[in-house]
Amino acid sequence: MCADDTGAGDALASAFVVAMAAGRAPGDALAQGLRAARVTIACPQSTCHSLSPALVGAPRSRTRTCGVNRT
Repeated sequence: MCADDTGAGDALASAFVVAMAAGRAPGDALAQGLRAARVTIACPQSTCHSLSPALVGAPRSRTRTCGVNRT
C-alpha cells in the first residue's frame, strides 16, 4: 500500500550509494535501494524518520514497515 511516495527516490539513491561505498555488488546495492524506497512509500509520514539499515534489512529479507502508525 502506498501511503506517500515523498522521499522514495532519495531513499533509493542514498541506500544504493551507501551499499556501493561498502563494496556491495551493483545488483545487491540496487536491491537495498529498492527496499529502502519500499519502506519509505509504505510510511504514512512524508519523510520516514524510522528508515535505517536495520529496517531495510539484509538481502532477500522481507521488507518491514516503518512502524509508524497511520492516522
